[in-house]
Amino acid sequence: MARQDKGKELLVEDSLSETNFPALLPATGKAFPSGQHQCVSPFPQWRQLFSQLHRDDESLSFHEPKEQNGVCIVEPPDEVFEVGVKTWSNTLVGYFVGKRIPFKVVKEQLEKKWRKWGAVQVITADNGNFLFKFDNSTSCDQVLRNGPWEVWGA
Repeated sequence: MARQDKGKELLVEDSLSETNFPALLPATGKAFPSGQHQCVSPFPQWRQLFSQLHRDDESLSFHEPKEQNGVCIVEPPDEVFEVGVKTWSNTLVGYFVGKRIPFKVVKEQLEKKWRKWGAVQVITADNGNFLFKFDNSTSCDQVLRNGPWEVWGA
């Protein structure tokens, strides 16, 4: 039985159980490098639903996890690490002590203060942290050298 929560568009399906939940089907001939067989859902995958929007530079690859000292780890190739370093190389992490400042205020005030050095992309992160991603290293260095920076006295 589906129910709707107080006017919200979120539907919750109450009738799913072990007997009527769709089972995963074995994928014919497909196995992980470790030899374990893969299972597939009888429903379309996200990538199939949006295949028209797929770009060649957005492909994902599988990196088989390993167990080391009882912990499951994944070691992607060095190329993946290098892409991450390049992507985030001109980025600073910031935190405002004492106050939780709305994202819009942080974005507008710091874009205005840092405009003379170039564009900045403001991104919220976990635990009240902000990421400030600059177009180039010169802008990033100027902001770092001329700090600390205040927004609303924090």
